Amino acid sequence: MLRVLAVDDEQPALEELLYLLRADPRVRSAEGATGATEALRRIGSAVDAGPDDPSAIDVVFLDIHMAGLTGLDVAQLLAGFAAPPLIVFVTAHEGFAVHAFDLKAVD
Repeated sequence: MLRVLAVDDEQPALEELLYLLRADPRVRSAEGATGATEALRRIGSAVDAGPDDPSAIDVVFLDIHMAGLTGLDVAQLLAGFAAPPLIVFVTAHEGFAVHAFDLKAVD
């Protein structure tokens, strides 16, 4: 069962993503963050707490295009973590896919 963090700075998109994730039987918990700073804080706390902690995060659904730090920026920062969660990029902007693949995203 997956513990998921969804990150999107557009509230309607975040709510829709959380609705879909929570309906999936493979998802144990799905929480949301409305921006990169909040996401990094929550992921950092979860990594520090360890994989058995209830706050642990297995997968981050990450919007690429956000104000301030982008999802690509967040992915680069997470690459420096000892045990970062898996990342699923979420975007309506096709052009970001190439950059995402540079960060080892898979299709």
